Amino acid sequence: MRFPLTEAGKIDEIQSQEMLDYALASGVNYFDTAYMYYDNESEFFLGKAMEKHDRASFFLATKLPVWILKDRQDTRKVVEEQLRRLRTDYIDFYLLHTLDRQKWDIVLGKR
Repeated sequence: MRFPLTEAGKIDEIQSQEMLDYALASGVNYFDTAYMYYDNESEFFLGKAMEKHDRASFFLATKLPVWILKDRQDTRKVVEEQLRRLRTDYIDFYLLHTLDRQKWDIVLGKR
């Protein structure tokens, strides 16, 4: 989140890539994104941008968009989609986005 944007409101990939490279070279090692940031483009961009770096050199966080889940089985589909979008085989910190009691019941499989 908080990537520089073009005048059209899209992620400025050149500036954002430079920012990420600089951050990593300067010791930043935690990068946080989410499924729906920047019109669902943040995970795609971050995956592409970080692909050139050693995956063990940083921690990656994203969030399960619990509001799109219809049932517990949807969780696996969404996680697998996020792994593809992020171009990685693991996520270090997986958070639950916009969680409330009703959505928690879905995550637990009570609905």
